[in-house]
Amino acid sequence: MSDKYNYKYRLNLDFEELEILQKIFKDVEVREDDEIIFKLLDAKVKEPKKIKHSYLKHGATIKATEARTQKAKQSIQETIKSLCSEDMKPTKYQVHKRTGIAYATLNKYYDEILQELESKK
Repeated sequence: MSDKYNYKYRLNLDFEELEILQKIFKDVEVREDDEIIFKLLDAKVKEPKKIKHSYLKHGATIKATEARTQKAKQSIQETIKSLCSEDMKPTKYQVHKRTGIAYATLNKYYDEILQELESKK
């Protein structure tokens, strides 16, 4: 059995999209082979579960992202300083090796931090 059947999937629909889907289910002809699945889906479409947006979760997610960003920036900055104090020219590769920070993250912040440090000299 395929791994995709081990998951549940959720569709986030607005009201108009839900109405269109309900109309489709009302008008569709179902083959015998698909009848059981169609009945399950039809029941879910007729009585959808409403999802409330949680601003608390959203705020917590933003705070967590900001904390991770600050931690990564601080680590990059400290590593660049350390490399410079060892009379080595800091490279993204060396920073990555010492910190384990992903290249995508390094690419995002490296130049900005390097310029910041050079302007302080």
